[in-house]
Amino acid sequence: MKKITLLLFVTLAFSFYSNGQNTCDTANSITVGTITVPALIGGEVPLPECAENAGGTRTAGVWYSFTASVDGTANVTSDLATNVSPNSDDTRVHIYSGTCAALTCIGGNDDTDYAVGNYLSDASFSVSNGETYYIAWDNRWNSDGFDFVLTETECTATAAPGAVTTPTPADTATDVVLVGAGVEFSWVADTLGELADSFTISIGLTPTGDDIGSLEDVTSGGVITFGATNDTTYYWKIDAVNCVGSTSSAVWSFTTESCLETTLPACPTVFTPADNEPSAQLGVDGALTFTWNDVPNATSYELFINGNTQGSRESGVTFTGFTVSTAYTWSVVPSNCFGTPLACPTLNFTTSPTLGVEDNSFNTFSVYPNPTSNVLNIKSSQDIDNVIIYNLLGQNVASFTKNEITDSSIDMSELSKGLYLVKITSGDKTQTLRVTKE
Repeated sequence: MKKITLLLFVTLAFSFYSNGQNTCDTANSITVGTITVPALIGGEVPLPECAENAGGTRTAGVWYSFTASVDGTANVTSDLATNVSPNSDDTRVHIYSGTCAALTCIGGNDDTDYAVGNYLSDASFSVSNGETYYIAWDNRWNSDGFDFVLTETECTATAAPGAVTTPTPADTATDVVLVGAGVEFSWVADTLGELADSFTISIGLTPTGDDIGSLEDVTSGGVITFGATNDTTYYWKIDAVNCVGSTSSAVWSFTTESCLETTLPACPTVFTPADNEPSAQLGVDGALTFTWNDVPNATSYELFINGNTQGSRESGVTFTGFTVSTAYTWSVVPSNCFGTPLACPTLNFTTSPTLGVEDNSFNTFSVYPNPTSNVLNIKSSQDIDNVIIYNLLGQNVASFTKNEITDSSIDMSELSKGLYLVKITSGDKTQTLRVTKE
């Protein structure tokens, strides 16, 4: 993945303090940098809706326009420290191409990471040099003012990425086990040519492999829920995407298992952490283990944390990255080929405020820029021994030894977009920080 970041942050801020008459036609012209949005009172409500959670009450909007100076991608983010409560901590953005008379959605975002309670927004989209684009924010969840940062990244890739291979489920596989109403998909990305920035999965009931629908920014190894049923043949493909274009894989097929069950499994009844647990004790790197009792005739269990699926999991699974003195919800939904039970309980717990053995190193390190599209710089008062990067499932996705850390920087360009936990160690000091890869 070859990119040149033109500008990540600048200190020049633009403010517009009276947006009561602000519309697409009167959009504020901006350039890359930090923009201050006033309280969202009045202004044209953005339509069409490009972000998640469409619908609901919206009474105001604020509009901006900018003309791209590169061929590549642009990013809009309100995921900034200055926007954390008591300032606005819930935003939603819509991004358009075209004209005000004929707007086309090309991007948008509601929550950067709902699973960890981050309700700020972050969206990237493709741009062409000289073209004008529109950025509109609404007051769906909050009317408070906030800041956002607009950046551009030039595309220097010379070709679209190669097609992915080695699918799971394997082509023509049979008796594929369902996870609720979904299936766990994985693939191997091509690494010989230009790398992919993201992947899009398409699923269908016909050999075109797309008539059920498509989902962007998917991760290999995750469960995709699409209303899957037993004893059914499905077709699917993966598009590898970068700033030049996309390359489709072959269309593969698989058949789900036949069902001999006649009843649904019951919901689990014994849990750790228990419901309303006031002090769930975290381990190293914010680790917490989830357990539940086995349920007769259940063949799989889907785990949810803060309402977001963590895929098919076995009792005893451990995740890292939880923060102290923070409330979370979780639930477990068993399934078999007959289906899944309704209304399994959602449990509440709060992590312990007691500091762990490594918490005395808190605030030892800092990183920038965050979000980053490529290089992550680490600020430390002493030499760094190693850096390990985990995804939110607790899987080690990259590691760097002292000899691989150049000028206190690491290269995250080969990681997919998303939120990661970066564990930094220097001598007896260790700290884990959240970093967004864009």
